[in-house]
Amino acid sequence: MLLINMELKTKSLILRELKESDAQSIAENANNVNVSKYLVVVPYPYSLKDAESFIHSTMEAAKKVPRTQYDFGITLGNEREAVGMISVEKIKIEDGSCTIGYWLGEGYHRKRYMTEAFGRVIEFSFMELKLNRINIAAFAENEGSNTLIHNAKFKLDRTLKQHVRDRATGSLHDENHYHLLRKEYKI
Repeated sequence: MLLINMELKTKSLILRELKESDAQSIAENANNVNVSKYLVVVPYPYSLKDAESFIHSTMEAAKKVPRTQYDFGITLGNEREAVGMISVEKIKIEDGSCTIGYWLGEGYHRKRYMTEAFGRVIEFSFMELKLNRINIAAFAENEGSNTLIHNAKFKLDRTLKQHVRDRATGSLHDENHYHLLRKEYKI
């Protein structure tokens, strides 16, 4: 299934594929150690050049057939600036699985935006992409992400000790690995 220029809506958000004009907002929101310290691939500091390169990579990935990822900028209603990201990545059509990754600018934490975005992307993965399994990982000490994942009824598979090093601080982290199956999903 080829879906280009995707846009997903929730009660208060629009999740849409990135464009070059998002670079400034992505850079401003990702350039925060309180955000990047829980992300494996995001460096700190995070520059405008980093954001431009990332956006370019998402635009190239969107051209692949079949698609193996969808990268959505999280925007608040009619405001068109992307204040975070949520992605469906590592899509394997042959076994019906994917991985979800996300981050949100610190000024938008604890406002239920990620809960909305996460729920919509889970629905998209199961109902529109027709996948069977969603995988997700979170640093063990990231209480917000682990709570979000738990509340969405994901099952903990395992915790890998000192498994990943974040690029922002260089710290090693224990990482919780979760999954959710379509048969366990309730809309």
